Amino acid sequence: VNYADTTSTTNSDYGTLVIRTPDIDGVEVAIDGVAIGKISNNGEKTVKVQTGERLITFSKDQLKQKLSENVLAGRSTLIEVNLSFSESDEEAIVKPTNKQLNVYLQEDKQPNKEAKDLFLKGVDAFNRQKFDEALKILNRAIQSNNGAYVDALVYLNTIKLL
Repeated sequence: VNYADTTSTTNSDYGTLVIRTPDIDGVEVAIDGVAIGKISNNGEKTVKVQTGERLITFSKDQLKQKLSENVLAGRSTLIEVNLSFSESDEEAIVKPTNKQLNVYLQEDKQPNKEAKDLFLKGVDAFNRQKFDEALKILNRAIQSNNGAYVDALVYLNTIKLL
């Protein structure tokens, strides 16, 4: 358990954030501007924080997302960081539980033309079940977009799970 803030001495002033990254490696997490470290693929980090509104920042390469969460005394809040095609829980195929918050990492801008073209070729190879070829093409798409392309990363992670 990490401690993001230790100014109070009573446990009634604290709750915990349980942060999981089931399909992303190296997500950097900060709470109220204080870095708490990176979480590895399938990793989990539990952080004891003071109650009240907390600003949690998640970043991976150029991808960044912020989440404001009200931490309650003696309670744990599960936060799961995902790469996903859907940008909100309303669009998700599998709905999160009422005890879980999902954070979707996404680009601030559209991928460049070369990256888009490579991505479409990679998806085509994926659909034809030529996974080794798709892996190479999707990696090139990510590289050509300065190392960040969420849609390509989703396919890469899917291939790795096969």
